[in-house]
Amino acid sequence: MSIATRLMLKISRSASPNGPKLGLGFCQRRFIRVLTCEEQDLITDIEDVKNRRFVALWGNGDHGRLGLGSLESKWRPAFVSAFGDGNLREIACGGAHTLFLTDTGNVYAAGLNDCGQLGLEDGRSYTIDPIEVSGLPKDIVKISAGYYHSSAITESGELYTWGKNSSGQLGLGRKASKVIPVPSKVDFLNGVPIKMVALGSDHSIAVTDKGEVLSWGGGESGRLGHGHKSSLLGFLSSTSEYTPRLIKELEGVKVKSVAAGMLHSACIDENGCVYVFGEKAVRKLASRAESTISTPSKIGELPYSEEVACGAHHTCVVTSGGELYTWGSNENGCLGTGDTHAVHVPERVQGPFLKHPVSKVSCGWKHTAAISDGNVYTWGWGGAMGTFFEAEHSSGGQLGLGDDVDYVEPAMVDFGENVKALQISCGFNHTGAVKSVAAGMLHSACIDENGCVYVFGEKAVRKLASRAESTISTPSKIGELPYSEEVACGAHHTCVVTSGGELYTWGSNENGCLGTGDTHAVHVPERVQGPFLKHPVSKVSCGWKHTAAISDGNVYTWGWGGAMGTFFEAEHSSGGQLGLGDDVDYVEPAMVDFGENVKALQISCGFNHTGAVLEYN
Repeated sequence: MSIATRLMLKISRSASPNGPKLGLGFCQRRFIRVLTCEEQDLITDIEDVKNRRFVALWGNGDHGRLGLGSLESKWRPAFVSAFGDGNLREIACGGAHTLFLTDTGNVYAAGLNDCGQLGLEDGRSYTIDPIEVSGLPKDIVKISAGYYHSSAITESGELYTWGKNSSGQLGLGRKASKVIPVPSKVDFLNGVPIKMVALGSDHSIAVTDKGEVLSWGGGESGRLGHGHKSSLLGFLSSTSEYTPRLIKELEGVKVKSVAAGMLHSACIDENGCVYVFGEKAVRKLASRAESTISTPSKIGELPYSEEVACGAHHTCVVTSGGELYTWGSNENGCLGTGDTHAVHVPERVQGPFLKHPVSKVSCGWKHTAAISDGNVYTWGWGGAMGTFFEAEHSSGGQLGLGDDVDYVEPAMVDFGENVKALQISCGFNHTGAVKSVAAGMLHSACIDENGCVYVFGEKAVRKLASRAESTISTPSKIGELPYSEEVACGAHHTCVVTSGGELYTWGSNENGCLGTGDTHAVHVPERVQGPFLKHPVSKVSCGWKHTAAISDGNVYTWGWGGAMGTFFEAEHSSGGQLGLGDDVDYVEPAMVDFGENVKALQISCGFNHTGAVLEYN
């Protein structure tokens, strides 16, 4: 198995002897620097709308799994104060523990540690406050939590696992101990960069940077996808895989997303097709008639899919259009379909999701959470005592709705005003949930947590799209835009990407920098069409009078091509910043040719040069 990923920095602009802007060994003066959203701390005028990031958890507080400094259960969201503002990237909720990943690549853990799932050297049985996991590198980019085990992935794709290992779910080999209390590198994956991992009750599934899928751990019920057959009730005495094993039935299929439940697993390939495998009570895997599917089986009833999540006995899929489909055992209403009847084939969840698309979904034991329009919705098991298996886990509150009642339809969790959810994670019976600023030459813009755009500064030809005066010295809200995610400023133009991937531009349209098909100034936000009607925009960046955007992994550029214009541009006229092979102006988006099998991850424009980070497979 030969696997490799290369990240490339591609810079577009003809080299001239005036400055080092291309990083190609030439000495050249850079004229201006367009600030990125990450540099918002340099803009001191807009503290009131500055991005702040929090983490909130709710539900069962046993063993301190909420990380709130107590054992108290929370019926509504409670904010974790251990990390302060703006430095938490991701959370992962396990059976009775929670992992926290900071922007600096550090991992913290709270909750139950009876099987070493917190990764703490001191061997304590639990902790009510998040404590840093021992022995991990400082460049962690992804975390995952299973019922009793945990994992972390480094920037280079190395995988570390820790916790319970009774079925080989840590992937450390047959001779490894049954409990590994501190992170251990999975050496069997040396040279195989891992992109993502999903952890189930006692099995693990990973996706490599090539899109190949490996699984290991307990193979009961066929959840590993290797063809293990289950006996009556879905249990076998020995079906474990102690090291990562390639799922042969998915060879030739490039997978982008995986999920692991209690007794089943699922994945999505690059074509948006969903595959499922494992125990299939009440047809929860929506295909074939037998009670167990031990190798991946494609679901045929779904549109192009982006994200999948597995609960104990139910599955959820988010499509590219933001539709949410669920199926499986519908105990306690965990499917969100309005009742508790089992669903045999994917059924679309309606309610609030008919108006606003779903962006994220996560499954707990018998409850589900999703993000739509920046809000968190939950449904399913509210926590009231049910079967004997739940008796010790019955303190409730995992829906965050203030009670332990079951909800059979999505209900919105109240976080108060000015809060937008970025990520969601469900544990057994607890749940956790974790925007941008830009500056141009003479104006600035920002987006608040409600997706509203504010602008201020010099406003030639109404480039800031509000009020009549030529200068706005304090932030002014733009009222004509949908919920917005990203903003970029050029010299005299502004661009915004909405949550639906629409690109809006306005301002001075010199050289066609707005991408609207002409060079007429635009006074209010206007949607850029062309290729962006078919594929949403994910990133945008502005130069002096040119613009670049990423859509469907491709880079598009337009505006000033570099030909000499005013005296101000005379010393900056060597051109090539559009990367299209000439110095001609383009008034509509044109795709930059990077060749085959190249995907753009990030884009940035300078005065008259452009750079992109690319992934090459």
